[in-house]
Amino acid sequence: MDKAGLGQYDEVMDFFELTRGFDFLHLAFGLNFLSLFMKDILQLRFLALGSQTTFLLVGISRANMTIVLWQTLFIAINLVRTIMVLWERREIRFSPEVEAIFQTHFPTFSRHEFQLLWFSGREKSFSPGESIITQGKVPECLWFLYSGGAEVFRDGQKIARMESGHFVGEMSLLTGQPASADVRVTDAVVVREWSRETLLKFQATRPLLWIKIQGRLGRDLVTKLWNQNTLKKQGAV
Repeated sequence: MDKAGLGQYDEVMDFFELTRGFDFLHLAFGLNFLSLFMKDILQLRFLALGSQTTFLLVGISRANMTIVLWQTLFIAINLVRTIMVLWERREIRFSPEVEAIFQTHFPTFSRHEFQLLWFSGREKSFSPGESIITQGKVPECLWFLYSGGAEVFRDGQKIARMESGHFVGEMSLLTGQPASADVRVTDAVVVREWSRETLLKFQATRPLLWIKIQGRLGRDLVTKLWNQNTLKKQGAV
C-alpha cells in the first residue's frame, strides 16, 4: 500500500478509535432496515449507500477483505443505479404544443415516461379523404390524433366522429385482430405514429410503461364507445 493509501487507512482507524465501544454494524444494519420502508426509489438507494459505506468501513477497520471487496462492488452498482434515477428525474422541457398534449392527454405518465413514448414515434399527416385504417386489415401502427378530425365507418355506414385527442388502431393493437371499421380523414389531420415493433419493444423492456400505455388505450376505447352510443341515441350518426 502506498503512502496515500496508508494515510487514508490510518484516518479510518483513528475514527474507529474515537468511537470505540460503538458497534457500527448496528448502524449499517439499521440503515439497511430503514431502506425497506422507503417507497421512493431514490431515498431507498441513498439509505442503501449509507448502509453499504458503513459496512465497508467496518470491513476496513477489521481488515476483512471479503467485506471490503463485496461492499465496494455493491457501492459501485448502487452508485450507477442512483445516477440513472437522478438522470431520469432531471427537469425535462417540452415545446408548448407537446407540453399541452402531455398535460391534457397523458396525466398519469411521468415526464420521463412520456418523453420515451412520444419521441419514439414520428409525426405524420393525412389529407381529407384519406383512410388512416381500413376495415378488415390489421394495422401495422398505432396513431394518436392531435390535430384535425376523422369519421368512422363500418360496412360503409358512418358510426362515429373522431376528434383530436384520441387513438386510432388501439383495438387491433390490444386484441391482435383486424380493424373493425374504416377511419377516414375529414379535416387535415396530424398524428403521432408508433410502429407495432416499437410498442412491442416497450412491452418487453419497460413493463411498467407498457401497463400505463395499455391503461391509456383502454380509457380511450371506453370514451369512444360511450360517445358512439350517445350519438346513436341522439340519431347523429
